[in-house]
Parts: sequence; structure tokens; C-alpha cells
Amino acid sequence: MQIRQLEYFVSLCETLNFTRTAAEFFVSQTAVTQQIKALEEELGTILFNRTKRHVELTSAGKLLREDAKAILFHVHEARQHIRTHSGEVSGTLKVGFLRGYEHEGLSHALNDFHNQYPQVSLSLMRGSVNSLFRELRNGKIDLIFTHRYRDVYDDCVALDIREYPLMVLCPIGHPLARNPFVRPEELKGYRLVDVEKPTDEVGEASSVTRFFLNAGFLPELSFVSDDIDTNIVAVTAGLGYALLPSYLTDHLVEPTSVEVRPVLGHEAEMTVSAIWRKSDTSQLIARFLDVCVAHLNR
Repeated sequence: MQIRQLEYFVSLCETLNFTRTAAEFFVSQTAVTQQIKALEEELGTILFNRTKRHVELTSAGKLLREDAKAILFHVHEARQHIRTHSGEVSGTLKVGFLRGYEHEGLSHALNDFHNQYPQVSLSLMRGSVNSLFRELRNGKIDLIFTHRYRDVYDDCVALDIREYPLMVLCPIGHPLARNPFVRPEELKGYRLVDVEKPTDEVGEASSVTRFFLNAGFLPELSFVSDDIDTNIVAVTAGLGYALLPSYLTDHLVEPTSVEVRPVLGHEAEMTVSAIWRKSDTSQLIARFLDVCVAHLNR
């Protein structure tokens, strides 16, 4: 039983697709198939039932899955301990961040970190609040930069990076753009272009609802999307206004097609935090944050 075989096996348990697993490891599908077959022959049992269109775990495969994950975890920990003992900083750090946050100095921070720790492999993912938290809790990302809507997340640690003013983005000539700023209660009666919130697991939906309830109303939605760029297009098309943190509105590609006004009030700020799992004690996260904070907290 080889480590590479177990890595292919665990990946295939998640993807249930030989092609996707092969792409993940930059090898051919044939290579993955051969290694899985060799593992099955060594164990004397079939791990996957597969047809041309369908792959599923057998009962034996389900039993092996948790053991394989535990083995790979301990192998990773052993490698990290040896590297730490030898003074070498290496490994893989998987970083997730909100769409649009790459403009806030994150790319410069990543570049500095890479120059200081060239043996560390960086993996990047851009996504929504819910998708980032989901991937973090599933162990597919080590650290995320995202909005923090609650004071405490039981399974995570949060380091607040910066607060960003909340801005109204509206079409040219929209009534909300008549004044240099907008009070929350002045949003009443206008249609909202909003970000899709499939669940309230991290407090995003309830936080937005609380903002409007404090202003005395709930908004009428005109358009909902999980892609912020699509929402900006919807605003430009005149479908309504959007509430966005300033790191998004400060870097609009076509600022002349919309109007931007700050929102007044003590709740009119959005906190971006670095968040990671409490169970993750990797020194890479601490080293990465040491580099990042100077770039992002400006």
C-alpha cells in the first residue's frame, strides 16, 4: 500500500470521477485507474463499483476511506514535524478569499510570502462567504479572508483585518445618488440587487436582515445572484441598487456607469477577517498572517 495510492483513493472518494482525480494530480486517467486497481488487488477487494457513466464506493471502500484519511493526515503531520525540526519552512497553504478582495493588497502579500518562503506551495480559491466557510470546514482550505458576521464561530479562529465602509451602488441618475451620502432609512421604496445567501450558517443573511429592520423596513429584491460581478452588471442595467463594501466599489472597472455613495450609521461597515480552524496548528498560517497584515491593514 503506497501513499500515492491512498491519495488517489481519497480524492476519488470525493470526486467519484477518474478524470477529475487525474486532473487534480496532473496525471493521466490511466495512471489513476492502474493505481486504484493495484490497491484493490493488494487488499483483495473491490473499492469502487464503476461503469462508463457511474462510480460509487463499495462497502469495503467506505471502510477504507476514513482509515486512508487518517493515514494521510499522520503522514502530513510527520513531514511537517521533520521540516520544522530541520528549520525548513515548506508545505502547502491553501488560501481562500472573497471575490474582489484581491485588489486590497492580497496579491502583494502573496508575492512577499512566496519570496520569503519559496518552498511553500500556495493554492488559491476565490468565492462567496458561504462557499469559503464550507471549504474551510471541509478541510479543503486552510485560511480564508471573508466577512465576519458573528463575534464567535465555535470551530474557527478569527483575526479581524479591517473594516470597510458600506456603499450604495446605483445606476446613473438614481434618486439615491442625489445626496453625498445615504441614510439606511432612505433606501426604503427602492429595489435591491442582492447577493444570494443559500443558508444562514455563518450569520450573513440574519446580519443583512437586521440592518434593514433597524432602518424600519425589509427591502424588495429585484435581482439575486451568487456572483458579485453579475450583480454589478444588474445595477448598471438599472435593475436596482446594491450594498457593497468599499473594497469592491473602489476598484470598479467602469465607475462612470454607476453612482457610489457611502451609507451613514454605526452598522454601515463590513469587517473582513482572516479565519482558520481551531484544530489547525500549522505554523504556516501564523507566518502567512505576519506577512499579510502589513499589506491588508492599510
